[in-house]
Parts: sequence; structure tokens; C-alpha cells
Amino acid sequence: MGDLFRTLKPGDALNISDPRCLGSCSVYLSGLRLADGELLILAIHHLNQEAGKVYGLRWEIEALFGCLKGRGFKLEDTRVIG
Repeated sequence: MGDLFRTLKPGDALNISDPRCLGSCSVYLSGLRLADGELLILAIHHLNQEAGKVYGLRWEIEALFGCLKGRGFKLEDTRVIG
């Protein structure tokens, strides 16, 4: 699968417009070459040209909740939320 995105340079993204079989599912692939050279591949159920951007926003939210819940702030201990 990495061969599909082999030519990407850091910061480049590529969306594959043909669905691929992943197990018994049909998915669209989106690849992003990160600044450190690592390759991020997303498998999504519908073609979305903004898949990498949406994933980045989701990851920011996950990091925020991780900080609020366990890394010092301990939001549950404040009893502000249920």
C-alpha cells in the first residue's frame, strides 16, 4: 500500500479516487507525507478531498481531551461534568 504514496514529499497529500478492498469493506485511501518523513494513510468510507485536514482536527480534539482528563487538569475531579 505504501507504493501508492511513495512519491509524496513532506507536506504533500494524495487522495486515491478508486475504492480499494480492505477486508470485506470498500474504502478510499488518502495519504499524507508528514514533515518528519512518516507516511499517514487514512482509509475512509467515502471520498473526501479534505480527509487529512479533518483527521488533523479530530486529532487536536483528542489531544485536548487527553490533557483535560488526565494530564494535570483532571476535569472529572472538578465535578463540572457528569
